Amino acid sequence: MQIASPELEPTFHDVEALSFVLDQMPVGILLVEGTGRVVWMNQRARARVAPGGALELRGERLAARWHAETLALQRLIERTAGPNGKGEPETLALTRSSASTAPLVIVARRVDRSRGPPTPRAAQAVLFLSDADHQLRASRQRLRRLFDLTPAECEVTALLAAGHSLRAAAEKLAITNESARTYLKRALQKTGTRRQAELVRLALSVATAGEDEA
Repeated sequence: MQIASPELEPTFHDVEALSFVLDQMPVGILLVEGTGRVVWMNQRARARVAPGGALELRGERLAARWHAETLALQRLIERTAGPNGKGEPETLALTRSSASTAPLVIVARRVDRSRGPPTPRAAQAVLFLSDADHQLRASRQRLRRLFDLTPAECEVTALLAAGHSLRAAAEKLAITNESARTYLKRALQKTGTRRQAELVRLALSVATAGEDEA
């Protein structure tokens, strides 16, 4: 039996479907030309690229909050999207605000094309945006549906997946440490995991593509 190629057919033109899929990704995604002009952003990127933020559009090009960071960003785009761009990923951390220590992290990579050189207006590089405040979050509704966890067990699991210690989760939920340990033990049993780290990995593996449900 012949296995179909994972590549899209040249006749595939369902841009709306591709845009929908990329809007579900938990990171911001931008496509830029070799000149640095932004040609497309997904929903997460549009939420992060805003006037006065760590990243904004000036004209059709990206700029950072500080001049030095803008220059660093331009050089990063030139190294990946320019005519001499390389295939290795490039990274850059941008200051978000004086009130937050979590930077906006950019990972840039040249778009590899197997069907000849790109057209003049085609995207030459993709930028991935992420920060500590917008990471994958465990979906409580999915945890309940998949593993029959109680609301309390879901809350403890979700807080652990968000990076809280068990003690911090107990304080946040206003319960005793003993209660938190009981909910953790039950969640481990119901999910078939043996350690807290395994439970966290499982919770994140079923994380919502998009915002978490209430």
